[in-house]
Amino acid sequence: MELSAKKIILSNLTLKIVSLIIGYGFWFTFSQSHTIAINVDVPLCFHSTSKQYTVSAPEYITVNLAGRRSDLLNIDLENLALHVDAAELMVGEIH
Repeated sequence: MELSAKKIILSNLTLKIVSLIIGYGFWFTFSQSHTIAINVDVPLCFHSTSKQYTVSAPEYITVNLAGRRSDLLNIDLENLALHVDAAELMVGEIH
């Protein structure tokens, strides 16, 4: 008995559709939990600076963020900044 392509495709169609939906669900769930890393340029801000000293540093620095894909996609990258307490810095010291 010869099976036509149409008969093969249409046989057990409900089972094939349900299998496709379950497979997509597994793929989506596991792809969101993978750990990824992204590089983001964030502004560098100093607080508690003394008026008698000058802090020399770049305006922006590149930060590497690593975490679950779903968490990193939810971060508002426009509101990220690195804040440094300049009261802890020593004169002429590079950290």
